[in-house]
Amino acid sequence: MASGKIKQNKMVAGMIDIWVKYKEKHPNIAQFLVFFMLSNGVTVLQFVLMPLLKNIFGQTPLVDTNFQIMQFGHNFDGSPYYVFDYAAGSLSNGGGGGLAYFLAVQITIGIAQVINFFAQRNITFKSNSNIWKAAFWYVVA
Repeated sequence: MASGKIKQNKMVAGMIDIWVKYKEKHPNIAQFLVFFMLSNGVTVLQFVLMPLLKNIFGQTPLVDTNFQIMQFGHNFDGSPYYVFDYAAGSLSNGGGGGLAYFLAVQITIGIAQVINFFAQRNITFKSNSNIWKAAFWYVVA
């Protein structure tokens, strides 16, 4: 059993050595690959978190609460166009999910962006700049 662990540890150490050498030889490509992997990891988190929150909020009366704000003109049929248009009623019954779905979407995006900001800042770019200034520009972007 112990020899299997040793073999596994040597394999991991070998992979780390390969990565370190590659990173030294191709720093920009390595940085892009780390950025890419972290971004995809956060996307997977969103794919898991969104249905979970949708289910949780879907069992509340928030589903039947209309959430239509920021009217921005009209559709071709004359009906109002909203930037955030979550009509009352569950999605499975033809509704827009109401306030429940809006919250599920926004909370998922918020959590993902906060994790992505810190992961990219600290792991990919190894930044030591002012965190508040960086966060401000991240929100703006």
